Amino acid sequence: MTGEPINILLVEDAPLDAQLLRELLAQAQGVPFVLAYADQLATGLDRLAAGGIDIILLDLSLPDAQGLDTFIRAHAHAAGVPIIVLTGSDNETLAMQALQAGAQDYLVKGQLDGNMLVRSIRYAIERARTLAALQHSEEALREANQTLQALIEAAPLVITALDRAGNVTIWNPAAKRIFGWSEHEVLGGPLPIVPVDKQADFAALCQIVLDGRSFTSVEGRRQARDGSPIDVSTSIAPLRDASDNVTGIIAVLTDITERKWSEAALRESEERFRSIFEETPIGMVLFDPDHRLLKVNKVFCEMLGYTEQELVEGTVSVITHPEDVSKDADLAEQVSTGVIASYRIEKRYIKKNRELLWAEVTATTIRDRNGTIRYRLAMIENIIERKRAELLEEERRHLAYELHDGVAQVAASVHQHLQTFAHHYRPRSPRARQDLDRAAELAQLVVREARRIIAGLRPTALDDFGLATALRMQVESLRADGWEIFYEEALGTERLPPPMETALFRVAQEALTNVRKHAHTTRARLALRRQRSGICLEVQDWGDGFHPLSLPNRVNPGERVGLRGMQDRIALLGGRFAIRSQPGAGTLVRAEIPVLGLEEEVFHAT
Repeated sequence: MTGEPINILLVEDAPLDAQLLRELLAQAQGVPFVLAYADQLATGLDRLAAGGIDIILLDLSLPDAQGLDTFIRAHAHAAGVPIIVLTGSDNETLAMQALQAGAQDYLVKGQLDGNMLVRSIRYAIERARTLAALQHSEEALREANQTLQALIEAAPLVITALDRAGNVTIWNPAAKRIFGWSEHEVLGGPLPIVPVDKQADFAALCQIVLDGRSFTSVEGRRQARDGSPIDVSTSIAPLRDASDNVTGIIAVLTDITERKWSEAALRESEERFRSIFEETPIGMVLFDPDHRLLKVNKVFCEMLGYTEQELVEGTVSVITHPEDVSKDADLAEQVSTGVIASYRIEKRYIKKNRELLWAEVTATTIRDRNGTIRYRLAMIENIIERKRAELLEEERRHLAYELHDGVAQVAASVHQHLQTFAHHYRPRSPRARQDLDRAAELAQLVVREARRIIAGLRPTALDDFGLATALRMQVESLRADGWEIFYEEALGTERLPPPMETALFRVAQEALTNVRKHAHTTRARLALRRQRSGICLEVQDWGDGFHPLSLPNRVNPGERVGLRGMQDRIALLGGRFAIRSQPGAGTLVRAEIPVLGLEEEVFHAT
């Protein structure tokens, strides 16, 4: 304060006392004083309100205020400005009351000297400043404590504290919400959330913290009031007093039970995916967005003849037939851009021995939560047998048309010419007429046999008019041969896909052939209908019957007929095939093939 003037407000109604104080202040060495004077309390309060006053010298006996009321009124307006009370020799009791009410000091008139007055003024100012600083610190501490308490109360995490004896001193609302115990039940007692089998470990941890160490994100299991387990992540640290002595422990606990469940579910899902990936009977491939192979299963390796090490880190295009690379890449790009979610395609792979493998590939993507593609997944089914069947069917179709347009037409023409010749040039001798009639009969037989063979290979009616009409013609042919056969058809006008028509026709054809060969009956029923699940075909006879379990499980090379052939045809189209038969009770052959509509989000390319 040296060098800075001290602004004093003197409130004194006695001129002589006022003059004395001026003189005493003037005698002070090294301390500049600026004195403002008021002879009434009201005047003094006005000057105080103007500001700039460091200290007040207040006489308690004024014209407009008397006794302790004078101080109380002045103190109410002082706003932190220190007040020294001036009293007469007979008013010390009143002065003491003023001190108790907040005065910094009191001075007795007539007993003053300059040093005493200056010392009292300086000490009063310093005490006031110290008190103000202390009050400010206390207010800041109170606000900090209130803020800390508000944080503890509002925190979504569990906050708890223990003293050195292990008793709970803090238990916030989140702790009650998560563990179930109220603050009243917990405070002052041991922490109830530690299971019995974990208490020794927890006590050891607390001792380490009491020795001054801190820990973060320590995962463990605690228990709720109802006994249910709760997984938590704990951050724990020592509490210290002003002397830096450890007085207890504070801990913040995060409930990670759901996270643990999610992690367990994720591990289970990954294990299930790994099991499916490795054990599924079809090929599976996991590759990155750039089409580099990351993981392949054993079945896919066996399909192509490579080891997993030979395939991994290579690209899909290396093992894809060059003509199929662009088609596969175009569909993959549509998946990447969100045009389609997945796709199914028939493509050719190049095996290690350079042979081609026809496969049906169903491909999709695996995205993260932001929609970014992390992986691509492909499921590969070997369809070489289906392709061979399609090739065989195409060859049968070609042969049937060659026979129809060639041999059958020639034979029919020969028969017509023989009939014309016999009409115009009838032989005279019985032997010649007999030979000519025999030649005409043989020509007609050739026509019938050619038509029968054509129907067996590929009836033209199947291609021209569809499955229902082709089966109806088959039924009419059998009726012409004397069969008692019933035909029930509820297929509708919409044509089925060619592979489905062919498969169902072959099953019906083979089932009727088996009736002819083995059932020893000409009484049968053929039913074809469209139902909600797909197309259903039934062929039933009332012949000898047999034990289905007695059928051979294997088919010799080159055999594509019989019950196994029918079953394979339906299986290739994702259908179900069943036979019910008993000796003496006939046989029912039933085939169902699903009719799948195209989903908007799945593009099926062939």
